[in-house]
Amino acid sequence: MLPLLEEKKEWNSPKEWKEYINKSPLGINVAAFVGHSDLRMKVMGIDRSLTHEDKANKQEQEQMYTLLKEALDEGFIGLSTMDNPWDKMDGNRYWSHKTPSFYSSWKERKALPKLLREKNAVLQGAPNLVTRYNALNYMLASSGLFRKPLKTTMIAMMDLIGDRYIFPLIGFASRAINVLGNANFRMQSPPCPFTVYYDGVDSVMFEEFPSGEALRHLAKELDTRNELIKDPVFRENFKKEIKQKFAPKVWHKDLSKSIITACPDESFVGKNFYELAEEKNLHPVDLFLDTIIQYDKEIKWTTTIANDRKEKYKSLYNFPYNLISFSDAGAHINNMAFYNFPLKMIKIVQDAIDNGKPIMSMEKCIWRLTKEQGDWFNLDCGYLAEGKTADIVIINPKKLHTITEEVEVGTIKEFNNCERLVNRNEGVISRVLVAGKTIFKDDAFVEGYGESKKYGRFLSRVS
Repeated sequence: MLPLLEEKKEWNSPKEWKEYINKSPLGINVAAFVGHSDLRMKVMGIDRSLTHEDKANKQEQEQMYTLLKEALDEGFIGLSTMDNPWDKMDGNRYWSHKTPSFYSSWKERKALPKLLREKNAVLQGAPNLVTRYNALNYMLASSGLFRKPLKTTMIAMMDLIGDRYIFPLIGFASRAINVLGNANFRMQSPPCPFTVYYDGVDSVMFEEFPSGEALRHLAKELDTRNELIKDPVFRENFKKEIKQKFAPKVWHKDLSKSIITACPDESFVGKNFYELAEEKNLHPVDLFLDTIIQYDKEIKWTTTIANDRKEKYKSLYNFPYNLISFSDAGAHINNMAFYNFPLKMIKIVQDAIDNGKPIMSMEKCIWRLTKEQGDWFNLDCGYLAEGKTADIVIINPKKLHTITEEVEVGTIKEFNNCERLVNRNEGVISRVLVAGKTIFKDDAFVEGYGESKKYGRFLSRVS
């Protein structure tokens, strides 16, 4: 991304970024949070923002407050934060550092939620998914006891294979804080299986336990990493950590549920690591680590970590304190592909209706995917009405059968044809209109789309 930023970037403030967006040839509409990490880097500098030792001083806290206020005044939705240690910096200078927001205490940022509450804006965040207890910070921040509730949304509510208790527990906690705490709190949920694709150990999920984190840290030093993998002590620690039953986990770490999709040794394809280990009379972890040394990213595999039980979809889809709005595929372009999760939800709901066991009405399904979210995020969009801007997607219900869990490899030409995983749903989308103009029809973008014509706009928060 750096060469593209060096070529295109001309903004240094929220207002200037909005101006840039408004004059750019957008295809679809854009609504935006301002990132807490961005604010922290802006006022502290990157070096100081990435340590536990340095905290923002009073003047820097005031600068962050001023920048957030400017963003909200320009129509930004709110503030997006990150307390999860898995998400790391990239590049050469700060490789494997956690993002700046992680190093910020809630005491340091306390003025920011106060401003969001005053402006009726949104606090969005990801809690620490290792310790999990700071999820309470987000819930309590939303509470409206003796004050105005703060719209707060947190990632993510899922039926985890590795931790079946978290789904009902987070549901109970969300209901309790909204009902008893007079909060305006929402989880975010993907409505489909949360399937992850790995190239070797190239996935954020390995950040969840120390041995996996050590492998990821050495991703640019393969010789050193492979020496670490060969170390018997490291292997023993890896085996202990991967089978810990009561440690908080998102990834189930079950190598029997991990299916190899590609490998130079074609006899591996279609099998899981347990099967291969039995064939070779090895411990599954030893087999797994040996293949990483031998093939690195050339061995590709996949596993589903959440939302595998379709019988749970009815409660997930109808839970009033979540938003069907979480994908994460845009952040992990080689590991996930459910950009089409709204279409998947529509297909699942329609299939249930056709089978005589409805999850919900189709009208409610569409509302949950559109108007509910437009209203909650304070955006003037998400529904059809006379006088409103005509942003419309037309779906062919006869083609819903083409929506599957299959993924393909596509490229992003703007990023030097960087590969990513994509979804294809042939024939499902008949037409897409933005501001009353057709941009997509019959599985193809219109001539000139993505070049100089402007269709979309910056969606400002409605105060």
